[in-house]
Amino acid sequence: MKNKRKSQIDWERIHQSLEGDPHPPAPGNTPGEDEAMLLKEIGELRSAAAQLEGWEEVNVEDDWAKVKAHIGLPAAAPVIPLWRKTARYAAIIALPLAMAGALWLFIKHRRAVPGRLPIAYTTLQTAKGQQPLRVTLSDGSTVWLNAGSSLRYPSVFTGTAREVEMAGEASFSITPNARQPFIAKTNDLQVLVLGTLFNINAYNENIVTTLVSGKIAVSLPGGHHDLPGRQHDDQQAQQIPEQPLIPGQQAIYNSRTGSLTINTVDPQYTLAWQHGQLAFSNMPLSDLLQQLGRLYNYEIIFRNEKWTTQHYNVPLMPRPETIIPLLELIKSTLSQPIHFEIDSVKRNITVE
Repeated sequence: MKNKRKSQIDWERIHQSLEGDPHPPAPGNTPGEDEAMLLKEIGELRSAAAQLEGWEEVNVEDDWAKVKAHIGLPAAAPVIPLWRKTARYAAIIALPLAMAGALWLFIKHRRAVPGRLPIAYTTLQTAKGQQPLRVTLSDGSTVWLNAGSSLRYPSVFTGTAREVEMAGEASFSITPNARQPFIAKTNDLQVLVLGTLFNINAYNENIVTTLVSGKIAVSLPGGHHDLPGRQHDDQQAQQIPEQPLIPGQQAIYNSRTGSLTINTVDPQYTLAWQHGQLAFSNMPLSDLLQQLGRLYNYEIIFRNEKWTTQHYNVPLMPRPETIIPLLELIKSTLSQPIHFEIDSVKRNITVE
C-alpha cells in the first residue's frame, strides 16, 4: 500500500508548485489527493518556520567547520566504504555477545572444577533426650543422628570424594558411587565408604564403627594429630594402616591410646536405636550409663570408678519412656550392689 501511494505522487509537479511555477497545470494534470495533502503539510511547516526569530542568521556549515577545527577533525570527512560501515556495526554488536559468551563459559568452567566456588555447609545437632533425626544428603544417602550428636555436610558434593563430619552417634546408608567414595570423619578417625550401611559411635574416646552391609575401611586421616590431654604412643598411632571391614565386624579405635581392635558383633544391635529400640552388647557400664544419660537428657556423675571396668549387656528391647526401668534392670541384674540418686530438677544421676 505504501509503494502504491508513492507512485501516485508526481514529484516534479510538487517541485514546480513549491517554486511558484507561473504556468498553470495542463487540463487533467491537476494535483491528486495525496499531492494536495503533501503540499498542505509543507505549507504549514513553512509558516511555522517563518515565525521563528533569528534562525535565518545561523550558518550551519560555517559553525560546524569551526567545531571541527576546534577539536582537530579534518575539514573534509573521509569517504568510508559501505562494507567498512557494515563491518563496524557488526563488530559493535558482536563484541558484547562474545564477552557474554566468554563469561558464561568461564562461570560454567568454575562450577565444574571442584573447590573453585565456596560450598555452603550445614551443621545439624540433636539435643540430649531427642528422638533420632533422619537427614537426606544431596547424593541421596541417608543419615540417622542419635541424641546428643551432630553432622556437618555440604549442600552439594564436589571433588573426588563425598566428605561429612560427625560427632556422637550416626548411622549411614550410602548411595554407591565408586568414582566419588564417601568419607565420614569423626575426631581422629575416618571411614572410607563405597556404598554401604554402617554405624559410628563417637561419644567418647572409644570410636566404634560397625559395618552392617557393603564395604568400608577405617583409617587415621593424615596420620596422627596432637590433641589436648591426649596420652598415647605417637609411633603406635602413626603405624595403624587403613583397616577394611566386612559385614558383621566392628572397629574400636581408642583416641587416647591410639589402639585399634576388630571384633565380630551382631550389627542389628548397633542399629536398634534407629527403630525406637535399645540393645547394648558387652559395653563398659560407665559408657552404657553415659549413653542412657544422653538418650534421656541426664548428666551421669560417678562416685566410684569401679564401674568403668564393669561390662554389661542389655538385650534388644523397646525403648522405655523414661530411664527408670533401665536403671532398675541394671540394679537387679548386676552381681555387685549399685545405687542411683536421681535429681529430676538438675537433670543428673549420681552413681555409687
